[in-house]
Amino acid sequence: MKLVSLLMIAALLTSTACSSKKKQAATEGQGTDQIASFGEDADFIIESDSQDLVAVADAPMSESIDPMLEEQFVAPVIEESFVGSAVQTTGEIGTYTVQSGDTYMLIAFKLYGDYRKWKSVADMNPGVSSSQLAVGQNVKYDMPNQPFVWNPQGNPHLIQNGETLGTISNDKYGTAARWKDIYNNNRPLILDQNMIFAGFTLYWIPDRDIASE
Repeated sequence: MKLVSLLMIAALLTSTACSSKKKQAATEGQGTDQIASFGEDADFIIESDSQDLVAVADAPMSESIDPMLEEQFVAPVIEESFVGSAVQTTGEIGTYTVQSGDTYMLIAFKLYGDYRKWKSVADMNPGVSSSQLAVGQNVKYDMPNQPFVWNPQGNPHLIQNGETLGTISNDKYGTAARWKDIYNNNRPLILDQNMIFAGFTLYWIPDRDIASE
C-alpha cells in the first residue's frame, strides 16, 4: 500500500514539473515574440527618423524669400542725381523769369552757381518739367543767402550734344591739349572736367586776347 502511494506521489510530481516547464516555455516564447515585435517597430521608427533627417539635410534651401525679409535684402533703388550742394538759402521765395534755352539745371546755375540745385528748383514748381518751361514763364525758387555773381571772360560757346572739353579745345585752338585752359576759365560751371552739359554756355579766351595781355 505504501509502495502504491509513493508511486502515485512520484507520478504527480513528474506531471507537475512537466506542466511548469511547458508554461515557462510558453511564457518565454511569448516574451520573445513581443520583443521581436517591439524590435521591428523600433527599427522602423529609427529608420523613419533617420530618413527624415537626411531628407531635411539634403533638401535644397527654398528659393522663395519672406516678403518682409525680401524688402531688407533688395537693394534700394537710388534716383540718379548729383551730390547735394552746399549753397545756403534763406527760406524766402523768389521768382525767376524763364529765358530761351533754360532748363532747371541751367536756372539752378544762374541762381546758385551750382547746377546740382536743380532738383530744389524743380520741387518748388511741381507739375512743371524742364521740357515744359516756356520763355517768359515765372518759376519759384528758394533765395540764396548770397546772390551768385559770375563774370566770365572770353567768347561764349554753347555746348552741343556729344562735345567734350577736348573736342571744344580742338575746335577753338586746333588742339585737344588746350582743354585745361577752357576748364580753368569755367571753374564755376564745370565741377567735373569729365562732365559738361549740352545747353550750357562756356567761355574760351582766343589766343589773340591772351597775347595782348
